[in-house]
Amino acid sequence: MKEFMWIPQKSRRLLSGKSLNHQQKYAVLFDCQDIIEVAIKKSKIVDGSQAEQFIKEVLILTQVIHRNVVNLLGCCLEEEVPILVYEFISNNTLFHHIHSRAGGVSCLSWENRLRVAVEAASALAYLHSETIMPIIHRDVKSTNILLDDNYTAKISDFGTSRLVPIDHQEVTALIQGTLSFGVVLAELITGKVPIGVDRSNVEKNLATYFVNSIRDNRLYGIVEPRILHYVKGLLNRYKLSVI
Repeated sequence: MKEFMWIPQKSRRLLSGKSLNHQQKYAVLFDCQDIIEVAIKKSKIVDGSQAEQFIKEVLILTQVIHRNVVNLLGCCLEEEVPILVYEFISNNTLFHHIHSRAGGVSCLSWENRLRVAVEAASALAYLHSETIMPIIHRDVKSTNILLDDNYTAKISDFGTSRLVPIDHQEVTALIQGTLSFGVVLAELITGKVPIGVDRSNVEKNLATYFVNSIRDNRLYGIVEPRILHYVKGLLNRYKLSVI
């Protein structure tokens, strides 16, 4: 179990703050000595269930030591609304990088997409099989995958996560939220949003749209053009053909 900092109310001073990248960014002064940038998670409402959720998040993240999971630095539960303090991840969310387009084209390269997918999968595998008790995230989506300046993936937001005993009979049901990682992969490949208002009612859900496209042999028609161009370039370079 890793160590993290309990932040007494009297020694915590928030020097500045602004909303950024789905995180609340602050410079925090600990013990009136060190100033560091952190991300603050704070509920907007005073609710007993929110406090319980925050405590559960602390209990889960004290078990986690992985480079692709956002690091919990400390907490302050003495206030009416509890606060969690995380490392600040500077480069927005994966959703932003896939769907915010300059000139109609996503700036996220295929190499970075592939690396983000591998890193996120590695973190999920760690949570499922290498912690003291398996951790099921239950809310894996591109808005909950943060990227740093080197495009290193950091899975965040463990508020709905569950610790599951190895012999627990509900594991299959609980893991369904984690299976939404498949939707993240489909986003990376197609550049399309999880729920598309421009798609038919039957295919509004990206998972359905993706599976139907494979079944109907039209997958290459929905792959993001930049990615498709890259793949075709590799095929030509190595004189390969699409089966």
